[in-house]
Amino acid sequence: MKASQSIRSVDKELSVLGLTNVASGGVLTVTTSSFATAGLDLRGGTLTAPTLVDFGSVNFSSGTLNVTAAPGVTIGPGSAFGESLTLDSSNTLSVTYTTTIAANGTLTVDGATVTTGPLINNGTFNFSSGTLTVKAALQVESGALLGGTVVIDGSKTLQPDYLNVGRTSDGSLSIIDGGRVNVADQFTSGTNEGAHSTVVVRGFGSKNDVGCDFRCGRKGHWLAQHQ
Repeated sequence: MKASQSIRSVDKELSVLGLTNVASGGVLTVTTSSFATAGLDLRGGTLTAPTLVDFGSVNFSSGTLNVTAAPGVTIGPGSAFGESLTLDSSNTLSVTYTTTIAANGTLTVDGATVTTGPLINNGTFNFSSGTLTVKAALQVESGALLGGTVVIDGSKTLQPDYLNVGRTSDGSLSIIDGGRVNVADQFTSGTNEGAHSTVVVRGFGSKNDVGCDFRCGRKGHWLAQHQ
């Protein structure tokens, strides 16, 4: 099935025995809860689908992919994406529910725009550049998704609903050289006993936008620097 230079909306059960191609300018929206295809080749178009559970494989070279229903998206061995998924500036991924990086799976965001619910990492996650929006809590500390030392420079925008820096162990967040961190609901820093938290904002255009509840240093140790 091909969707090219047209808009197609499907509200009934859809099963494609062959490859589903969504080329540049093509828009395919599937609103039914059941969509199965032997494979997806997304090259510049836009696909909105409830899940990828019944997809044989996915080639997401460019374009926009919206996944709207539970369980969300999984990257790793045996998934539609395979073991590794790299998203660059030609990719936009939106996942309403959970994005899971399975054991031995790798997700790299390198210039892409990615929006997701919870982002669970049991494999490898790389945030090289681009815009990452997480509709859930993110921690900045050892063992967390982003690690204990996070640098957001001008090539990155980080937008979590909740951000905790140094919640249970030491954490350091540096926003430098035009980097942006926009927290939607709550930013906490150094809130637990024994945890050290450092937040640095440095360089022209760098911004820590906390249009939300901001809590710091209730039990832990908190240091903020604006340079």
